[in-house]
Amino acid sequence: MLRLVLLGLGLLLAVPAARADAVADCNQARDRDRCIRGCTLYIEQNQDPEGLAHAYHNRGVAHMQKGNLERAIADYNKVLELRPHYADAYYNRGVAFARKGDTERAITDYTKAIENNPRDAGAYRNRGDSYRGKGDFVRAIADYTRAIELDPNDAALYNSRGLAYAGNGDYAYALADATKAATLALSASGTDTAKAKSAAKGRAP
Repeated sequence: MLRLVLLGLGLLLAVPAARADAVADCNQARDRDRCIRGCTLYIEQNQDPEGLAHAYHNRGVAHMQKGNLERAIADYNKVLELRPHYADAYYNRGVAFARKGDTERAITDYTKAIENNPRDAGAYRNRGDSYRGKGDFVRAIADYTRAIELDPNDAALYNSRGLAYAGNGDYAYALADATKAATLALSASGTDTAKAKSAAKGRAP
């Protein structure tokens, strides 16, 4: 999953209408072309490093959503020139490299994302996926385990770790994780059903 960030919405009252529109456009994710136009206009009209970093980041996300990986990577590169510790930019650039099939550079960027945000379960998950994809099951298991510590109710994490255990020949652990994943998925399904029934009755679950 890609990550969009917000430009300083509190500044909207203090800037001209055209610039405020650019901020609003750059902050929304529904219309990718509108986001790109807004971010580009903001970049052309501003010199604030933090605002520019956010604008390049969001434009990179929009480019990725349109399948323009090279443009996205170029924007994330600009983000990291402006803010070298921008964890989400490393994370999203890692996703872009992974989609290009560049596993090693993806791993490098997920590692940088983790260094700058050690509680980023998603970065551990994605790095685990990359390790598993190249057959490094021991490192994959370690990353999935850390992600589970951070997000213990995510069924998909147990499923992924189970696949890594199976790849490593640890079938008992693989079965245990598959069972846990199924239990969590069933529990989540039951919770969603209860919420839907409560909503239909017009009351909180």
